[in-house]
Amino acid sequence: MKRTGVVLRRLVTSEGNASVLLFLRSSGPLWVRLPGASRGSVRFGGAAEPLVWGAYQLQRTRTDVYLREAEVKEDFWKLRSMPNACRQALHWCSLLSRNLLRGFPYDSLLPLLYWSTAALVGGAPPGVVSVRFLWRWLDDWGMAPELERCSLCGDPAGKVGLTDAGPVCPACGAETAADIAGFGGYVRSPSAQPPEELAGRGNDAEKIAEWMEHFFELNR
Repeated sequence: MKRTGVVLRRLVTSEGNASVLLFLRSSGPLWVRLPGASRGSVRFGGAAEPLVWGAYQLQRTRTDVYLREAEVKEDFWKLRSMPNACRQALHWCSLLSRNLLRGFPYDSLLPLLYWSTAALVGGAPPGVVSVRFLWRWLDDWGMAPELERCSLCGDPAGKVGLTDAGPVCPACGAETAADIAGFGGYVRSPSAQPPEELAGRGNDAEKIAEWMEHFFELNR
């Protein structure tokens, strides 16, 4: 079978064999074997590296799935020279590999990952892009928190406390943790490229993204 997708993880054994976790359209996450790949007997070049997008020809046996051919479509190679952006993209891959069921399709998350990674390559602040990535993932699963209003009184919110119930404004008794102003519009934007007003909000973004990950785990 032939599928398109992205490499989330790569594992190599002491014997020189490799396995990659592919996130595939129509098939979801799937572990695929590459016998002898690290010994050079079977070579796929960069097509088997994390964050590389490609078209993969797979062969399924009774017990395993093997990679027979691979064609790179997008390698996002520039990320390798952008340490913070690369770490962020790899962190998304780690979150996906931990939270998605094997063999279950999540086709709506593939373009989200692709365009979020493209925004990082374009120089967007990693923390800010991560807020959108996590919120849209949560929204896809029906668990996204409010990012424009206090979750208790409903008033428009700026500086808020980040609680298990959602953002809570100081008037409702919360201790301020971050300023969410502007993020509500960005996470709903069709473009992963953040507006200029959020460019210098890395500290707020990191706190919101960390809270989102907690919120994600809390509501799974």
